[in-house]
Amino acid sequence: MSLSTEKLTPFVEYYARMWQNSLHMERTFGKDLRMPFSFPDIDRFGEGLFGLMSGMKGSGTKGSGADLTDGRIQDEVKTVNLCQPSRCKACSKENNQKRSPWSDTVCAHCGSSDLEKIDDSRFGISASAHMKDEGTIRRYCLVAIEHEEGDLFKITCWTIMSEDKYFSEYVEKQAKQTSKTCNLLPRSFDFKMSGAKQVLKFNMTLPSKINTEPTIGAFNTTEVVEDIFGCQLKSKELKKLGIKKNESVTVERAKIELTARKKSHGKARGATSRHVGGEDQDSSDS
Repeated sequence: MSLSTEKLTPFVEYYARMWQNSLHMERTFGKDLRMPFSFPDIDRFGEGLFGLMSGMKGSGTKGSGADLTDGRIQDEVKTVNLCQPSRCKACSKENNQKRSPWSDTVCAHCGSSDLEKIDDSRFGISASAHMKDEGTIRRYCLVAIEHEEGDLFKITCWTIMSEDKYFSEYVEKQAKQTSKTCNLLPRSFDFKMSGAKQVLKFNMTLPSKINTEPTIGAFNTTEVVEDIFGCQLKSKELKKLGIKKNESVTVERAKIELTARKKSHGKARGATSRHVGGEDQDSSDS
């Protein structure tokens, strides 16, 4: 994958300034309004990152059509923000839907400091759209935004090839379910078994002091396929591989020995229609 850091740097710096301001806005207005303001426009951020890395272009629309294309093939881009609104353990006893903005240190509803950080956002992949466009979808480009500590945040980018055998079976099984969405959790068993390859990682510091400029760390473009940890496996899988929970196995070996698990994936989403090189229609999924 070609990478132009000359173009990538100012692009990321722009979003760092935007997100620093959005976090400041959330800290200023979020608690009183009970509204999250942090990390806007994450979908376009992910598309821009992979567009700059690959040379592929967007469709020029705000949601419809292929995310990135050269007119023949398309790359689908999914971005998740793992800095989600927090759940109050006191409030959740009465109403599990109550949330407070991510930057809050006390509950926006009851004032309790017993907040639980939620970081289980998943990449929502439309199985029906995939099956419809499988002849032109080259790969899925996945971006996760995570909090490290203090003002430090981490951005990680992966790719999953559409032709990967495990991933193809995983999507095909979902396409036969009532729900047509594969909810793929970053670094999960299915994520790794689908051949997810890390292609870019970097940090950004977003100072809480608004007059201090944000900074971007070095771009790590080393391609990495992470091992599957024993703690991610079920007893039968551990036995088949002959490993313990405190050990790990390469994805290559796991793909030979293991098969997709039986389960239902995700909740229903709207249908998506993408036509490379033609008219585009989209009813919901981005």
